[in-house]
Amino acid sequence: MDSKRILQLQKDFSYIHLITGLVFVLYFMIRGVKGYDNIIYTISSIGIILVLALVDYLFSKYDYWSNMYFILGIRILQIMACSVFAVFGTTKGMVSQLACVCYGIFVMEISYIYQNEIPKLNRNAVIYMQIPLIIVTLIGIFNNKITSEEKLGLIFWAVISIVVSTHISYRIYKEVLGSAVALRYQRRLTREAQNNNLLMLTNQREMRLANEELLAKKEELEEAYKRINQSNSEMMVQNMIQRYISTSLELDSLLPMITESISEAMAITCCGILVRNEDSEQPWKICVYSILGKKATAEYQAQILDKSFLSRFEYIKEHYIDNNMDFEQYPFLGKENVGSLLVFPLNNDDKMKGLLIVEKNEKNFFGKNIAFFDSVATQLIIAINNAKLYQKMEDMAMKDGLTGIYNRAYLNKMIMAHRTEKDELENLVVILFDIDNFKCINDRFGHLFGDTVIQLCAITAKKLAKEYGGMAARYGGEEFVILLKNKSNQELYEIVEKLHRRISSNELEYEGEKITIHISGGVATYPESCKEQKDLLNHADWAMYYSKENGKGYTTFDSQELRRKMKRSRM
Repeated sequence: MDSKRILQLQKDFSYIHLITGLVFVLYFMIRGVKGYDNIIYTISSIGIILVLALVDYLFSKYDYWSNMYFILGIRILQIMACSVFAVFGTTKGMVSQLACVCYGIFVMEISYIYQNEIPKLNRNAVIYMQIPLIIVTLIGIFNNKITSEEKLGLIFWAVISIVVSTHISYRIYKEVLGSAVALRYQRRLTREAQNNNLLMLTNQREMRLANEELLAKKEELEEAYKRINQSNSEMMVQNMIQRYISTSLELDSLLPMITESISEAMAITCCGILVRNEDSEQPWKICVYSILGKKATAEYQAQILDKSFLSRFEYIKEHYIDNNMDFEQYPFLGKENVGSLLVFPLNNDDKMKGLLIVEKNEKNFFGKNIAFFDSVATQLIIAINNAKLYQKMEDMAMKDGLTGIYNRAYLNKMIMAHRTEKDELENLVVILFDIDNFKCINDRFGHLFGDTVIQLCAITAKKLAKEYGGMAARYGGEEFVILLKNKSNQELYEIVEKLHRRISSNELEYEGEKITIHISGGVATYPESCKEQKDLLNHADWAMYYSKENGKGYTTFDSQELRRKMKRSRM
């Protein structure tokens, strides 16, 4: 029996108590209290019982505040009142009989309600029911106003009441317990049967769901396997790029390794890297790799360098993705089977360093892997910065600070590195020239203007050397060298003539005065005029000195006869 059921029974009992009390009051009102030994006692007894019944009924309206001990306390007060009226009203007739009846009712109510529901409360309830009767009986025994016979009867009546109430409580307990056990057993069997049915249904549903989950898990495992393989490939590529960056500082060797690694590991159709050349005549350095072969690589390189492509993506700030390409929007990409396109800007400090271009012949390829390409772009930016810093350091070691062309040390290195084993007909040529009257120019117009003259001659020498596949270097203060390979005498005459004409045609102006620059030079060839490479500069210097001593403004070719004349003139 749950708490709600107990409360409902108590409310029902309180209602019955109140009705019973009112009936007795009505009875006494009709019959009157004449004939009773003590009218005041009789009226007060009935009044107390009625007040307790009324209080019980009022508290039941508030559900006794859901407190079992509160209910028990009210019942004990009612039993106490009944015990008092039963013991001291033994000679009062109707009051005593009414008290005995009420006492028995309250005992059965408490015993019935609290049996097997609240074990601790049940044990205490039996004791609580007897305490009021025992106390009242003891008071009556020590009352000198009643006789010994009355005391003996009082004790007998109390013992009988205790035994009977205990026996009633025990029998009610046994009956309720037995019924409760049987009911619980039946309920347990019913629940077990229902649970078994539910379990069977649940098992069937779980088996069906398990089969569905197995199919879903299979697909998830396959997808997870793909992701793991892709993650491994991405980590491998990142590690390879990091290793390349740490072992090479030259973009010409570094970029091909990176593009090939990305294409092969990620099965990319084409991977290209564009690097901006800020200090070069060529605006872009490009490296492209395609898994489709050399022909496809060359086609992709042409597509990327197309002006339409560069004009569209050269200044993007964030990565660009098209996972469902329409070739009409990308006419510069040709008709290759490309389904997805990624263009990732290589920006550093808000400056465009280059572009990472990735093409895949599969739609919806770029998405979750964007973090990988972001990491690759970061590594590329580091590689580009390192390479440019390295190039600056190399330039500082190889090039002249004022003119930007190669210095004397690098020139000597290149001359000594020349070999003719591969082609016996290949020769090495040194054209050494000096600015005529440069000291007078410095003294008259100042050193800043002199630096301008030196820069002009350096730029002219550099452009001319590039036209003929050579290099230019600053040999000394106002002396310059053009180093060429495999040139005939006729070609050398033409080159020297161009050099004189271009330098003298560039008139400079200082404070309204026009200045024309002239040069004197000397030419030496290996192995024609020199037996060893190391003698090239020395022989060219002899030839240039001859030009200086004999009128200036022209270039002399080295020969054995010329050197004999120079030696005789100095003797």
